Order: sequence, then structure tokens, then C-alpha cells
Amino acid sequence: MTYFFTAEQLCLFGLSCDVWDSRADAKASGLSYNEETITERMLLDLRRRWPGSVTIQPFSKAEEAKNGADWAWTFVSSDGSVSQSMLVQAKRLDNREVDYAGVKRLAGKPKPPAFAPVPHQIDQLITNAARLNMPPLYAFYNHLSDSSRVPVNCRSMTIANLTEVRSWGITLASAHEVKALMPDEQFDNHRVHSKPLHCLLCSGGTGLRRDGGSAAAANAGIAQLVSGIIEDVDDRSSPTALGFNQGLLPMFELAERIAADGSSELGEGHAGLAKEFPGVAGAVIFRDHKDGRDIPFK
Repeated sequence: MTYFFTAEQLCLFGLSCDVWDSRADAKASGLSYNEETITERMLLDLRRRWPGSVTIQPFSKAEEAKNGADWAWTFVSSDGSVSQSMLVQAKRLDNREVDYAGVKRLAGKPKPPAFAPVPHQIDQLITNAARLNMPPLYAFYNHLSDSSRVPVNCRSMTIANLTEVRSWGITLASAHEVKALMPDEQFDNHRVHSKPLHCLLCSGGTGLRRDGGSAAAANAGIAQLVSGIIEDVDDRSSPTALGFNQGLLPMFELAERIAADGSSELGEGHAGLAKEFPGVAGAVIFRDHKDGRDIPFK
């Protein structure tokens, strides 16, 4: 049976498989392979493989963006008419294959007075996302020795009678769903509301782009992810409440302009981005190719 993903889905699928394999190799070699390293490698691979174009714009130096810092992603249709944005924080499944250590981490150290509360990192993610009018998501980096623990929850693969556990190398989950289980960090509980990365752009097994391209597909994918607990979203039926917009949000417009200058060093433009959008490590802009083709997956 021949089965189809869109070219964009196949790109994300391949990235997930690579993360799964790399995490396996890192564990076998005794290397930590932390969130920042995985994220940087994934972004570079995205830039090389995405069927259209990818703009990556860091807002601050790498050493200032530790602990799974938030990256703003946006998918843009080929004609630039619509975009789907999201704020993404990465967490790695620990080498014991039990917990996403750091989900319940505090956003900083307590300051005088000693009893002053410090928000959790997840609360900071949700607050920043609300301020930026984007849905907050977690990107989980996984590898499990026992493949039976990996849910078979990609409907398209099920239809095609395919099983590929490596597609769980990167999964996405709504931060609201993750917060609902706080302080639980266990994979076996968070897998229930997680989806493989390529499912964000689900084509229902047709391998065909919908009107609006990857932006429209991502909007539908996010709507599924946040269909449970979305207490910080006022109108769950509104596309803009889920980060779907006409054109690009100002953050991404500014990031593209700075990237177009061709500067490889973090300068005044980056300082302005970091000041205007605190708590965001950088922006990633995925643009569909105008002549994007459908690639068969067998």
C-alpha cells in the first residue's frame, strides 16, 4: 500500500526519527545530550530539510537561553497570507526513561524576602504565550528502550497499518494539559496528551496540502492539542486565540528583517528583539515552498 505525507510532514517525521536515534546513541555513549544541544541540531536540520525556507533568528546568546528556553515558531503559507504561531519549550525524557525532569522547575531562585513566591517555568511559558497571543506548547525529546510504551496514536499511520516508534523522537503537548498534571513529570502520564511532531501538520493520510498550507494544517493540529484544558484561552472557537493570523505577527516580521541584513553576530537588532520579547530565546519561521510537492511515504 502506498501512503502519503506532505513534504512538510515528512520533514518533521525525519527530524523526530533523528532525535530518537541520537538520544539512543547518546545514552549508549554516556553523553547527556541536553535540550539546548538537541534543539540547536534540530533547528539546523530543519533549515537544511524544510521544503520551503526556514529563518532562524536567536534573540540572545546561547548561554543566556538555557533550561529549555521558549522558542517562538510560526508556519507561513506560500503566499504569506496566513500564519500559525506557537511558543515552544523543550524538555528531554531523562535517561531512566521515566520523567520529563524540569517540567515542575521554578523559573528562578527565590529572592528576598525569602517567602516571596517564584513562578514555575511552566507558568512563565503560559504567561509569555498569552502576552504574545500564541498557544504554549511543550516539545518533548524522547527515546525508550521498551517500544511498547509508545502509544500508537497517529491516525494516519494506523490507517496505513504502519508502526514507527521513532516518530516519537519529538512529540508536542499543550502546556495547559501538562500543567493539569503538575507536579507529575512521568512520561507514562504525559504521553496521553502528546502527539508526534509530524501530526501537527496532519493531512489525514492524503499527502495533500490544505488551503492555507502548513499554517492552516498547524492551526488544526494545535486545535486538537488544546481541545482539553485551555483555561487561559477566552474563546476556544476563535482561530486567532490559537495563534492563527493574517500575515506575520510583528515579532516575526522584525526577526525576518534583521535576518535579511545578513549579520551573523548578535548586535543591536537582536538586543532590541530580546528587550521587546523577554523570555523568548528566538524565532523560527517556516515558509511553504510555492511549488511544494507531495512525497510518498511507503
